[in-house]
Amino acid sequence: MFSAARLVASRVATRATSHAIYGGLATSATISGLHDATLFRSS
Repeated sequence: MFSAARLVASRVATRATSHAIYGGLATSATISGLHDATLFRSS
């Protein structure tokens, strides 16, 4: 019983962590893309 709950908890934590990592990568990529666009437009 405890092992099943622990397995589910670790799986949820792993999924949340990967979600946060991929979300952060996507956000930083979007920000850098916008930054490049503004630099390109200003030059």
